Amino acid sequence: MTSVDVVVIGAGPAGLAVSLNLVRARRTVALIDSNRPRHLVAQSSHGFITRDGTSPLEFRRLGREEVEGYSEATVLSATVNSVTRDGDDLVVTAAERGGASHEFRATHVVLATGLTESFPDIPSLRQFYGTTAHSCIECDGHEYVDAPIALIGETEDVAERAVLLSQWSNDVVLLTNG
Repeated sequence: MTSVDVVVIGAGPAGLAVSLNLVRARRTVALIDSNRPRHLVAQSSHGFITRDGTSPLEFRRLGREEVEGYSEATVLSATVNSVTRDGDDLVVTAAERGGASHEFRATHVVLATGLTESFPDIPSLRQFYGTTAHSCIECDGHEYVDAPIALIGETEDVAERAVLLSQWSNDVVLLTNG
């Protein structure tokens, strides 16, 4: 078992940022990520200073390299199987795809696992995800300035989201999917 100050689960933008800041503060960190990013199919990510328009995979690669550059960091491509309490500590077990198991004892665990979208039951929608169908208005709205936009939504805040889209286009159609 390896003892660290913090285990960070998830190596997207949030997990990478917290890991980098912790190792720079001389905390030992195990950064564990399954390497199955939600935006795997997206061509570019936006809103990150000096990296606007970079592909999500490239963004993650660069971030991992930065974190790995510190001796206080252990970066692992693995799936977390469990987080359990042992006295005042937390024990995190993880397994690599090849089968190697790892166990970390830490004082703190940061969950930076991101989001998972729930897609409406619309045939073929997934084939457009990340190219012309997007889940994040704030991330991808600027790429559709003054273009027609259709918003498909089934949540209580869908009307609010449609109004928000009007910042980028005057031609917004709201589809409530029934």
